[in-house]
Amino acid sequence: GWSDRLSLTLGTYRQLGEWLDARAIDVALLSSSEYALRAEPFDVVPGLAIVSDGHGSLCRLAHGGSLADVTHLRGLAVGHAGEVLAPLLFAASGRRVLFEPFHQDPLTALSPGEARLLCGADALRADELGVTLDLGDAWTSLTGKPFVWACWAAVPGRIDKSLYGLMHTMRSHGKHHLDRIAGE
Repeated sequence: GWSDRLSLTLGTYRQLGEWLDARAIDVALLSSSEYALRAEPFDVVPGLAIVSDGHGSLCRLAHGGSLADVTHLRGLAVGHAGEVLAPLLFAASGRRVLFEPFHQDPLTALSPGEARLLCGADALRADELGVTLDLGDAWTSLTGKPFVWACWAAVPGRIDKSLYGLMHTMRSHGKHHLDRIAGE
């Protein structure tokens, strides 16, 4: 193990946010939308975030050919920043499209007027559904800024110099072992 100070707890972004609120955990990787929902401000660990600066994000919007024809947006990504970003991008073009949870295989055929939010591994196969839009690229094109998908949030005062250093060391170690991590 890396440290006797750390233990790993797995959960969805939403679960991690609730556990952080309840102080059941001290630090959590939260989507930017889950971070924004927190009633109490949490510290953000500097330099550790999931960010895209243009093309290459793992959040894509599959649609039938024209975004102008989209009337509803569906996806499995409840709690993911994409469920907020996609409607924001539609709003920027003067259209209101709400996110609806989708409880089927994410790669099933699209219905007329439907766009599907695909994140993570599903986004890698998004082209199977037809036309796709990289949401990170769309945000950067619109704003000229990168998009923060997720950040490490902590109960105030829990991140000291030692833990900060350990988290950055773990990040560097992970970057050097991406193939092994992906294989697991």
